[in-house]
Amino acid sequence: MKSLKTLAGLTIVIACSAVQADEANQSAETTQPVEVNQSAQVSQAAGAWHINLHTVSHHFSERKRGKTWNEENLGLGIRREFSSNFSVQAGFYRNSIDRWSTYAIGEYTPLTFGNLHSGVYAGLRTNYTRPVMAAAGALVRWQGERYSVTVRAAPKICGQCSAFIALEFGWKL
Repeated sequence: MKSLKTLAGLTIVIACSAVQADEANQSAETTQPVEVNQSAQVSQAAGAWHINLHTVSHHFSERKRGKTWNEENLGLGIRREFSSNFSVQAGFYRNSIDRWSTYAIGEYTPLTFGNLHSGVYAGLRTNYTRPVMAAAGALVRWQGERYSVTVRAAPKICGQCSAFIALEFGWKL
């Protein structure tokens, strides 16, 4: 539990640093007179690639037979944006039952409030109680010019599962 708290603290520091770096980058860009129309901004999102770092999760129910959930879910993913509200992502991480998992998901984020994007994701994940299982839930993402912070939430979808939230950080390539 102590290492989970340390990792959560580290993720907060990284998130704050990413926000500050992104704000500094945006303020540096605003000092130069550059005209960018709205269609150009939308096209910048389309085709963008991001590297994602999976960090921690929190489960909302107890695990059966006295075991605990693994809530240090380190892993890497890659995300490709096809439009301002649709992307796909694939990668690997140490899952909640302490096994290595791979995943592939699609994300649809039609709700946008400034740099916050929210929506749903769905796809497949491996190596839980079955070799391949569904992965689905909701997400909220703060998306800056170069960095992102995503919180995912998933409902309980099987008898041996738990609802959870998870945190990941992204860097635009």
